[in-house]
Amino acid sequence: MESRRNYYRHCFEQGQGPAARLEAIGSKVRGLGEVTDMSLEGVRIRVTAGDFQLGRHDQFRIELTLPRQRQALSIRARLIHVETKADKTFAGFQCLPSMDPAADKALQAQIWQFLLEEQRSMLRARRGSRAVPKHSNR
Repeated sequence: MESRRNYYRHCFEQGQGPAARLEAIGSKVRGLGEVTDMSLEGVRIRVTAGDFQLGRHDQFRIELTLPRQRQALSIRARLIHVETKADKTFAGFQCLPSMDPAADKALQAQIWQFLLEEQRSMLRARRGSRAVPKHSNR
């Protein structure tokens, strides 16, 4: 089976994902959720509050703060998938470009740096946290 993903996707442990605020663009529809996984291309959110219907292809503004970062990210995205499992609703969003290419590049750089740090941390944990000795030139 061929993967349709172009970028590394980071999955958060349950309850460890950043909080997300959802706002439908062009309406007053709002909701809250927890990020369950993300990549440069998109984000999946477990919707935790908000009494609204998620319509496929609706556009949203998603605000979240990644671990170890102080500034909240504002992501423009299109809803592409909604799934309900055991009374939990999961929404998959595809990131969309804004009207400011420089801002888009900065946003992608922040997300990419976070994803790289998380991937490295996971690899170190899998290796049993073995410290690699530094070589000295004595």
